[in-house]
Amino acid sequence: MDWISALDYPEKITRLYEPELPPLDRVEIGEVSMRECGPDLHVILALSKFPKNPPLEWRKDKCNEVSLELIFRRVEEFSFTRFSVDPICDLEITKNSLVCFSARSNSIELSGKSNSVDIGRISAYIV
Repeated sequence: MDWISALDYPEKITRLYEPELPPLDRVEIGEVSMRECGPDLHVILALSKFPKNPPLEWRKDKCNEVSLELIFRRVEEFSFTRFSVDPICDLEITKNSLVCFSARSNSIELSGKSNSVDIGRISAYIV
């Protein structure tokens, strides 16, 4: 099962990337924050792949990288033991009865379980 099928509402990302959906390989984690309400975990990351047919505004602005916010809702377990310079990793997301997520590399280590996962914001910028 791919990570897209774990999302409650995948349309934001599927419309942008179809037919080739982006992998969560070699993503750069830019921010991790926990919100008491839920509790929810927000993870902002830079995708390793830019869409082939980006929105007109992104093309006009010459953007070349996509920032994606994932919101893990009603977190039941969470571990965050490492975060350092160049937090690049493969992020894994699967869903059975709960959503399981993990990111491990030499510079970052986090994992957890939540009831669901949604996409918050999607934006683009120039690197």
